[in-house]
Amino acid sequence: MDVTTEEEKKWKQSEKQFIDWENSIDGICYDMKTMAETNEYDVKDMALIAETLQRIPAKVRNKILGEAVFVFMNGLYGTVINGFFRKTISKKELVELPTRDAVEVTIRQPLIFLNFGLMKKLSKKRKMNTTAHEIAHFVLKHHLKPSLKINEWMTHEKEADDLIVKWGFEREYKSYKVK
Repeated sequence: MDVTTEEEKKWKQSEKQFIDWENSIDGICYDMKTMAETNEYDVKDMALIAETLQRIPAKVRNKILGEAVFVFMNGLYGTVINGFFRKTISKKELVELPTRDAVEVTIRQPLIFLNFGLMKKLSKKRKMNTTAHEIAHFVLKHHLKPSLKINEWMTHEKEADDLIVKWGFEREYKSYKVK
């Protein structure tokens, strides 16, 4: 069956609208995986993460949205680790499941911890820099090579800052020297 030019135009227009929505704050928030310390989190914080993600190259953003989970919590400004958590998955997500419709499994997934409570007095720009910095740790796979040595830790911080500068953000650290 041949597609008419009018049908083709409508299809391309709806495809463009979907791509525009997918790259919007709402679209990014829809695709974002989050966990909160309490079951409530601030929608403004999600929007700030989405706005940060908009400035990151699309290919990288899609990897982040597909693999990482943002965790809203109290504690440090931010960190990235490989976390373990329980998730109910359906037969659609995993072909070989037991006979039940869904099963609880343990999944290892990168978790990006952000504490917007501690950052509430910071400017929006600084919050976005911090968020981008933590995302950079994930992109650079620092969560796969944890180190307790301070020199290696500072090397990770510099690498994350170097990457966010390429994305158009400002460095989080003024110096990478260990005192």
